[in-house]
Amino acid sequence: MVESLIALPLLLMIGLSMLQIALLLHARDALHLAVLEAARAGSVGHAEPRAIEAGLARGLVPLLAPGSGSDVPARQLAHAGARLDEGLRAGWTRWSQLSPTRESFLDWGGLVRDANGIPSPALEIAVDHIGTEAAVRTPASGSAGSRGGAPVGAASGQTLTDAALLRIELVHGVPAVVPLAGRLIAFTLAAVDGCALPRMRWLGPLDLGDPGPAATRRAWACAVYSGGADEGRPRIPIRATAVVRMHSNPRLGSRTPARRLM
Repeated sequence: MVESLIALPLLLMIGLSMLQIALLLHARDALHLAVLEAARAGSVGHAEPRAIEAGLARGLVPLLAPGSGSDVPARQLAHAGARLDEGLRAGWTRWSQLSPTRESFLDWGGLVRDANGIPSPALEIAVDHIGTEAAVRTPASGSAGSRGGAPVGAASGQTLTDAALLRIELVHGVPAVVPLAGRLIAFTLAAVDGCALPRMRWLGPLDLGDPGPAATRRAWACAVYSGGADEGRPRIPIRATAVVRMHSNPRLGSRTPARRLM
């Protein structure tokens, strides 16, 4: 009986931890499909944020609006869109465009023209006939070498073919729904990431202490851990990326990032 009293709580915690990890792995696969759906939507929508977020809402339906086959798909999509907006405001979901960058448009961009050929102040990268254009077009900032026989732009570090790739990154906080184990896993990961979680210092009657700052702090993850504080449970951040070739001309917008120098 004494051995059972010692072993059973430990086995229970191991079982609950395995269940939470399995849920995280399932969510990771769903997020990879969601960010791919977002990139596909952006590839045919000129890489505009509203097109990307519409695709992201569709991809996140299994996580944000799960239901049975009797549910109306339009209702599920609307619910997923509302939950996505809520997550973007709260910080437990966010997405960013990694490429093309502003420097990509500096090297390879041109003025957007309407159906009558009249130019507008907006910039876009023409992807028509890119197979032949990549080898003969010259980047506006000058060439910094070549890659695969195509010139590399000095400002962007990209060839025209590279600039026509849409790369999206998604960070989503998966709720730690399993009792005890979920909070313990979230607390441990937050401590490793260097994120202080004052609301998660207790596991029932057990004081887990203050993780304090760590030498390596992952800022992108810290905001997600506490993003579900109003829901009464922590969230565990998962990051996923997708790369899709553009099927429409990407356009320079407010969400277009600057180049990250490594």
